[in-house]
Amino acid sequence: MRFAASSSGGWAAKLRRRARRLFRQWKREDWVLASRLALAAVVSMLLARTLGLSAVYWAGISAIVVSTGTPGGSFASSLARAEGTLLGLACGLGAVELLGHTLTAAALAILVSILLCRTFGLKDAIKVCALTTLFPINLGADRQGLGPALEVAMVRVENVLVGCAVTMVLDGLIWPERVSRKFQNLLRVQIGRAGSLAAALIDAYASLAPVRLEADLAILQQARVDQLQMLRAVAEEPEDPLAPKAWLSQRMAWVHELVDHCGALHAILLRVDGDRVQGLVRKELAALAESIRTAGLALERGNPEPQVVETLALVRERLEAAFEGVRGERGTAAYPVPEVFRLLGVLMLGGVLAEGLARLAEHSAARFTQEL
Repeated sequence: MRFAASSSGGWAAKLRRRARRLFRQWKREDWVLASRLALAAVVSMLLARTLGLSAVYWAGISAIVVSTGTPGGSFASSLARAEGTLLGLACGLGAVELLGHTLTAAALAILVSILLCRTFGLKDAIKVCALTTLFPINLGADRQGLGPALEVAMVRVENVLVGCAVTMVLDGLIWPERVSRKFQNLLRVQIGRAGSLAAALIDAYASLAPVRLEADLAILQQARVDQLQMLRAVAEEPEDPLAPKAWLSQRMAWVHELVDHCGALHAILLRVDGDRVQGLVRKELAALAESIRTAGLALERGNPEPQVVETLALVRERLEAAFEGVRGERGTAAYPVPEVFRLLGVLMLGGVLAEGLARLAEHSAARFTQEL
């Protein structure tokens, strides 16, 4: 009995630990998404039931499918679903009238619905339109004729419209989450990562440490696709006064420049082979890496302090002095020309990175002052 009790207690402790680990994996965004979709589905079904509709689960399904959390995205998704539903049901009813409740009618309805979507420019509604054709054909098959099929179609249309309406009200008025704000946060994270990567690359050059940062660079380069998609989504929303489109577009372009400079710096480091010339400016390189790392993290947190820009300016001055000290024969005559060229390239790219971060900091400060 004692063994069984201890064994049961051990399993309970393991389950609690696993539950805690699972709970810690859930981020705030996960809770928000789950809560938003659950609320949209429940409210849609309650409203559909209040209106006396049958098959109210279609209202909940539609609310979940079209919800994006953003006013513009939910409106576009709702519009596509409503258009696809109406056109698909029309094609399905037409096929029932011509061929009855048969597989031939289903094939014809799907073919015609897709072609009509292409004709009317409803690219986003193609799948919804095609699958909706099957409802009046199959769900009304137990009662032959156009009347029962039309009844099934109307139930579908009414519930879809209720679900779309609830989602648009929820995402547009009650619980909006603007894509522009998400995009702004994403850019802040990318700036912080670019600053950390640039600092790590400069430190690796100064200490001749092995370069194992390809994965970090690849993540930053691949993130451009997400940024461009989010910028297009921002264009579908009304103008956000706290994150206007032009401001976000300019910021994204500067972030892309930072990533390009990190890529060029990484390419230089891959050619380093026992270089010693960086010892002439090792202190300046260390100060540069630290200031870039600090500036990137400050920009990731939000509006940076003025000292960040001042520190970056001082570091650029030190870099210019270091450049003057090593470019002539007085400083570099004892070193191979390729080493000197690589050092000058690192100093140049380091200065450009510091300048880019300072520009982003001033950009953030100007936006913050305008908000006040």
